[in-house]
Amino acid sequence: MGLIRLNNQSVTNITSLGKLLQVVNTLYDTEESLTQSANTPIATGLTATITPTKATSKILVTYSLCTSANNTGAAYGAYHMIYHDIGQTGSFTAFSSRFFGARSGQYSTYQMVNFGGQIYHDHNTTSAIDYKVYIDNNTAQTTYINRGGSSDSGLNGVSSITLMEIEA
Repeated sequence: MGLIRLNNQSVTNITSLGKLLQVVNTLYDTEESLTQSANTPIATGLTATITPTKATSKILVTYSLCTSANNTGAAYGAYHMIYHDIGQTGSFTAFSSRFFGARSGQYSTYQMVNFGGQIYHDHNTTSAIDYKVYIDNNTAQTTYINRGGSSDSGLNGVSSITLMEIEA
């Protein structure tokens, strides 16, 4: 049972629901060049793993992905989405056929943009869960992760993913 003190007075019958049980964070600064076909999701290297302490807890997944493209125009930004793999089977599943996070056009070639997304996952397991950020696009192109500028020696970015297990 949780306990809150207000003006040195005890308040009883407060539960510990919503308590933060653990946090996992990955800071990802590896540069990637991902060439993809149109409408074909592709995995980035931005991934994190958590082993829930309770099957009834929830996992709040929050990420920020730094991308750029090799083309100019509103059609060349990448869509972002989170996939998961319960039990580390090697088979990742999207939470939805819709996209999480954001999509933005690249208004100048190699412009770096950081976008984030989040989802609250009702996992019902105590097995390890891998979370991975995927990208997609409606055109065939190369999307760069953590890299901007006209070459890999240009400006560089960083991405991150944070997993928070919350008692439910």
